Amino acid sequence: MVKRSPISFIIWTFLILLAFIAIPHTPASANETGQVIMTDGNLNVRSEPSTQGDIVGKLQNGDEVQIIKRTGEWLKISSESAEGFVHSDYIKVQTTTNKTSTTDQSKATDTTKTTNAAKTPNPSSSSKKISVYVNGELLNLPIEPPIIDGRVLVPFRGIGETLGITVKWLEKTKQVEAIDAETKVVFTINKSKVMVNNEALAINPAPTIVKNYTVLPLRFFAESYGANVQWNEKERKVIIEQKTATEDREETSSPKSTKEEPVIEDAVRTTTTAIIDAVEDTSVYKEPSTNSRQLGELAQGDSIKVYDKAVAKNLHTNEWLEIEYRNDIGYITADSIRPQKEVIKGKVNATTLNIRENADANSPVIGAYTKGQEINVFKVEGQWAQVKYNDQWGYVHTNYLTMQVNKQPFTALAQPQLETYDGNRAWLKWSKVGSVTTSHSFLSNGVEITTSASQIDEWAGNHPAIDRIDYSGSKIRIYFNPGYHFVVRHYENEVKVTLLNSGLVGKRIVVDAGHGDHDPGAKGPTGAKEKDVNLAVATYVADLLRGAGADVTLTRSNDTFLSLAERVKVAHNNDADAFVSIHSDSFNATSQGSTTFYHSGKNPSWQQSKRLSDIAIKKITSQLGTVSRGSQDKSLHVIRETEIPAILVEMAFISNPNEEALLKSDEFRQNAAQAIYDSFVQFYE
Repeated sequence: MVKRSPISFIIWTFLILLAFIAIPHTPASANETGQVIMTDGNLNVRSEPSTQGDIVGKLQNGDEVQIIKRTGEWLKISSESAEGFVHSDYIKVQTTTNKTSTTDQSKATDTTKTTNAAKTPNPSSSSKKISVYVNGELLNLPIEPPIIDGRVLVPFRGIGETLGITVKWLEKTKQVEAIDAETKVVFTINKSKVMVNNEALAINPAPTIVKNYTVLPLRFFAESYGANVQWNEKERKVIIEQKTATEDREETSSPKSTKEEPVIEDAVRTTTTAIIDAVEDTSVYKEPSTNSRQLGELAQGDSIKVYDKAVAKNLHTNEWLEIEYRNDIGYITADSIRPQKEVIKGKVNATTLNIRENADANSPVIGAYTKGQEINVFKVEGQWAQVKYNDQWGYVHTNYLTMQVNKQPFTALAQPQLETYDGNRAWLKWSKVGSVTTSHSFLSNGVEITTSASQIDEWAGNHPAIDRIDYSGSKIRIYFNPGYHFVVRHYENEVKVTLLNSGLVGKRIVVDAGHGDHDPGAKGPTGAKEKDVNLAVATYVADLLRGAGADVTLTRSNDTFLSLAERVKVAHNNDADAFVSIHSDSFNATSQGSTTFYHSGKNPSWQQSKRLSDIAIKKITSQLGTVSRGSQDKSLHVIRETEIPAILVEMAFISNPNEEALLKSDEFRQNAAQAIYDSFVQFYE
């Protein structure tokens, strides 16, 4: 089941900020009353705060009740006809006291009321709601963030499907326990200490309950988790930016070169560094004439210093260049060098940068440059720059160079290469040189890759999947022949286009059974567990896909638990072509139908995801006879972070007794699997 949250978040530094939690048992104000808001039928009053409790009475729409206390999403009430527990969704709470409470009354409370806990630092702007932005994205929060003692607090919600951590409510101790692979954080309601990996940290204000949501001060996250949090008083905005760590990329130190630079007596003249571009050796003459004595030769890639102002009286600058050569002056023909506006100049940014014999980190080291040293780059091959060192060709890694061309930063999509895996799959890759960003969008019969690179190397090869490739400024447009599919992936060091044949043969598909182990997901009225339904259907889907020749990976094949981040990692590690997460929905006993989800924000393959989602909702509702709740765009962790065509399927409502019975049926499960299988068949036609 996917928690029905309106928010989406993209960073771990903000990951505890909006975690969904069951509402704790909280005493009610002595003056709290409520009114039943049932649109039809009667409201059951139960002996326990659960749908499993005995019915001890019934209430009708409009009945008035006295609220005694809260337990989770349930209210203990007293009325003329009965005393017991009712669900808070069906009670409109009314507060008759003027005393402010930081604990609001229910999810149905009139949102026009104000409390002292929500007072803003600047009363003149209090009419404007607080908005929260994470990395530029506006969050849709379940409640407006309150301000307590001049500090903004943010509610928890939507943990499971948005952030990839496990959150538990510890009823006995009134604590929130949030756990992921490396971090465990325990918050205690109304306590000013929080435990982070068993270390006690102070938090002020203390976690509290506002409108049935646990809220925490943002400043705590800025100090404890490295998030950059800012408050814009004028706009009443909370701005949260993610901080990323950088790695030291310096290579192991090697002995410095002892070669001395030539010294010329006439040092007042300025020089410009140039690079020999001629394929054949370039002769250096004593005078600017081929009839003069030859001093020596320069080879392609050699770096030289050209005098900006020549001393030779008979020098024709459009034909000859006066250069520094072996502690003397020499002359070469002007067409021997690469035009200055095309010369790639690099500045070493590592303490010591090894020069290797070949473009391979395991290749022998032939020398080294030191930090700050400026060099000429003859050409760039993928992640390596070819240089000339002591009359020998060598290679240095571009990660350790700051490169410029014509005094502008040099960045490139370089050295496109085609790699073929088998008859059903190939990859066309461009290496990223420098700080390069890439993104893509879809054309009617292809894809357009947009890049910040200042140079794009063109691919000269061919493949049956590709009709043609057009290059225009910062864009690469790849047009495909009918009968082929593709997936575009963006990595730190490369952009990769996977070329795929039609059909399911060879397709790498990850099938994810939601929940597992200690996380049962939703439970049906008769006790059916969502995790068991999900796994059964996922197993059937995998069998069908494998039978058609697909390469299928199940995120779990038994009753085990994986975090949402681990499920995404399965897709990435398997270089998957598509991803489907299988769930059973839950809300109330009357909710019904099937839903499919895709994400159009962060996932760069969202257009393909939408197409698969649109196909799936039609196949599922047709096969199962369920009500269609549509193909919906929603930020859910596993379909947001996978970066490939990815959907999440909610087959039916396990909270609905009728649909729970269907989900328990093996026939229904097999039909659901068949519908998902048929969706992939159509998607890969």
